Amino acid sequence: MDAESLLKILVDILGWVGSALILIAYFLISRHRVDSRSKVYQIFNLLGSFFLIGNTLYYQTYSVVALNTIWLFIGISSLLRNQKASS
Repeated sequence: MDAESLLKILVDILGWVGSALILIAYFLISRHRVDSRSKVYQIFNLLGSFFLIGNTLYYQTYSVVALNTIWLFIGISSLLRNQKASS
């Protein structure tokens, strides 16, 4: 297997893991298993969007890159705001 094929597999795995993390976060919040201010919820969203940014950059789907970049910044600001509130 050449390096390009290996990279494509890695990028695909990152995309699937990112999607799974965001879906798990949505499931947990929808079932009232976590609060929207919880670190678990925010970190799942952050990691999910970060992984999806890598995947969508590779495939040059820039509208989805923009969506996930905004999602990432919302998550970062929420996590920081929640940390300040709990201090």
